[in-house]
Amino acid sequence: MSISTGSDLRTRSQHGWTAPDPCADSHLDMLTRVACEALLMPMAMVNLFDGDRLAVGSAFGLGARETDLQDPPFCRHVMRSDQKPLIVSDAWADPHYATSALAAGCLGVRFQAGTAITDATGQTLGTLCVFDTRPRHLDEHAIGILLDLAATVAARLDFHQVKAAFEESELHYRHALELNPQMPWTASADGIVDEASPRWRAVMGEPADKATPLGRWASGFHPNETIDVMAAWWKSVKDGTPYDIQCRLRTGGAIYRWFRIRAAARRDDDGHIVRWYGTTEDIHDQKTTDLALAESEQRLRFALENAKLGTWDLDLASGHLKSSPLFAACFGFERVDEETGHQQLLSMLHPSDGAVRRDAIEGALARHEDLYVEYRIIWADGSTHWVRITGHGIYDRAGKPTRMTGLALDITDQRRDEEDRALAEARIRYLAYHDPLTGLANRRLLHDRLNESVSDAHEQSRLALLCIDIDQFRAINDTLGHDAGDRLLLHAADRLRACAGPKDIVARYGGDEFAFLVTDARNDADMDRLVIRIQQALAKPFEVEQHTVLLTGSIGIAFSPDHAGDAEQLLRNADAALYRAKLSGRGSSRVFEAGMDTVMQARQALKLRLRDALTKNQFRLFYQPLVDVATGRVDSFEALLRWQHPERGLLAPSEFIPAAEETGWIVAIGRWALQEACREAMKWPSTIGVAVNLSAIQFRFATLTADVIGALEQSGLPPNRLELEVTETLLIQDNDTNTSILESLSELGVRIALDDFGTGYSSLSYLRSFRFDKIKIDRSLITTLTEPPDSDAVMNAIVGLGRNLAIATTAEGIETDEQFALVRAYGCTQAQGFLFSEPVPASGVSGLLERLGSR
Repeated sequence: MSISTGSDLRTRSQHGWTAPDPCADSHLDMLTRVACEALLMPMAMVNLFDGDRLAVGSAFGLGARETDLQDPPFCRHVMRSDQKPLIVSDAWADPHYATSALAAGCLGVRFQAGTAITDATGQTLGTLCVFDTRPRHLDEHAIGILLDLAATVAARLDFHQVKAAFEESELHYRHALELNPQMPWTASADGIVDEASPRWRAVMGEPADKATPLGRWASGFHPNETIDVMAAWWKSVKDGTPYDIQCRLRTGGAIYRWFRIRAAARRDDDGHIVRWYGTTEDIHDQKTTDLALAESEQRLRFALENAKLGTWDLDLASGHLKSSPLFAACFGFERVDEETGHQQLLSMLHPSDGAVRRDAIEGALARHEDLYVEYRIIWADGSTHWVRITGHGIYDRAGKPTRMTGLALDITDQRRDEEDRALAEARIRYLAYHDPLTGLANRRLLHDRLNESVSDAHEQSRLALLCIDIDQFRAINDTLGHDAGDRLLLHAADRLRACAGPKDIVARYGGDEFAFLVTDARNDADMDRLVIRIQQALAKPFEVEQHTVLLTGSIGIAFSPDHAGDAEQLLRNADAALYRAKLSGRGSSRVFEAGMDTVMQARQALKLRLRDALTKNQFRLFYQPLVDVATGRVDSFEALLRWQHPERGLLAPSEFIPAAEETGWIVAIGRWALQEACREAMKWPSTIGVAVNLSAIQFRFATLTADVIGALEQSGLPPNRLELEVTETLLIQDNDTNTSILESLSELGVRIALDDFGTGYSSLSYLRSFRFDKIKIDRSLITTLTEPPDSDAVMNAIVGLGRNLAIATTAEGIETDEQFALVRAYGCTQAQGFLFSEPVPASGVSGLLERLGSR
């Protein structure tokens, strides 16, 4: 028997081979049992080579401790022996094995037979050994069985090796796919995706073991791209062309990322498509980088084009100019000739900017500094443009400049924007200090100049402030219209400006108020002449819209430091003097005197007191009778408003109605007057009516009709007993709107009277625009009845007009029997005046009715 050494065994053994886990393969146990049964042996064992030792792969009939079976000497001898198989008939008689664990131990093995297990290449994998407790021999047939069983074990071990190699290959392939950026997928011949790599499913947020059709993935495409992506896929499926597209897919994190999807078809021998094989590759980082780069390049290109930025290079010796197309565009050309272009561009210089350009270039070259200059050029079409030239010189070794190179920028739009902005800012500054209509200084500029001038004023340098108000301008404005009024103010401003000295300031202080600041007012005679000059200038006729208008101006004058030491006080005092001038009549002038400011303060105090007068029940109604001319009996009473002032006593309407109209309190006061008059009239005989005056201000509020209705309903007064009096100026102001309100009031059944008829604005058009129930002839005409022939003709015309239009006529201001007789002769319907009675409080009405009687 030939025994090999351990080193031979290690050389013959394959170190890369690994024994299978015996617990994982029941076939080895079955083979050891078959070996025992076929060879009539009580024990059998398969040992497998594992590194440099033998390990038990399977054992049958061996009840010994596991340590007794590990790496037995006999099995090693079997692997090293040249005999096939190695047989020891009696181990106890053989000194090599008598002391081994199998022979000397509890098993008491005496017979041992074994053969090596080798693969197809002759590589030894282990041993198959059988044992008996008694000496014996194996015949040829038994040896053949033992060798066949060893070959069977070798085949089983080969199977394990192939399986392990396959599993390792599969694992390797799976790891390779997971690390590959291209994620494979396959689809059926008709384009239905039915298999995809786990990584793709994970990216898409799908379970790795779940089959997902393409239709499900299609819902993950970006909405802007879904149609194009699917159309391209079905086109490839139809004609068999390769598929290659870039698109965005919504990943498991609900975030869209860029992918490249490619696929190609596999065909059979007849050219029919069998299956589609594709890959999906995440290209998001590369794609976003490419898109950002493209966007950046586009922005840069747009910036350069929009900025019209061009490059230039000038040879200072030859004058040759190299330039880019954008440089040429700055000068209005498509290109600039290299040899003649420089001279051509010089000829385009604006006449005023040639020296600017030359000095900038020569200075930059002399000082070795960068060039920066802006100048104008004139294009061939005659238009003027601005260019900005920047650059630097290139010098030889001696420091002499040889070339210049740089950039050119068309800054025409920028310059125009700057000029427009400067003009706009100047316009804003101008409007901040000047009246937009007349161009005169406004209130703000006047205050600034007043503050400056007053602080410098002294006895040797006196200044004067004149406040000028155009008399009755509102009436003229209402008559001719606002446009005509504006033109009239323009003409008046021009005339005032012509009266001013070189250092004087004329300002428009309000709607029809002007201020005249005289900075040198030391000579009172000069001031008197200035006032006369202003009044004469305003008194000259104005021609406005084919109308000749005559104006007068009221003037209030205050001096500094005579009357005030500060601008605010000087302005208040001049305004107080103006107020006194207006009270004196049209075209008057007044110099401020002590006490005038008290009048102004009283006027302001009156406005403040108005707000409390209603709540404190300080208003009263007095009643004056309107008498039937034919019978001399009372037809109705006119309600006349009075204010029982707590300090000044009973005030007439002329003292507080203007203030009430200015503050807007006239609306609430008028509503109270309506309610009180209707309530009081219900105490009189049912044939007696009551007349209430309405202010034009009340027509500006939508509550007037409701106020009338409310007064009638609360009092129970029949509408035909209420008469509402309005003046002609109401119809001048927004005639259509006010006429509509009058019609709505007339529809209620109340009577409408036109008051103060014949005071200068009378027009037949008003009587045509609205059917009045009565015309009240102003007292100014009644006082002239004894002065024929003009007054006689006017009265006959008015009364005849009323008779022809079936409109009642009332003569106001009847104070004498002679006047009463005249209006009766003219045919007036009613008469009103002190001849019959002064206005009396409500308590005196019953006495008047007893004295005069009622119709």
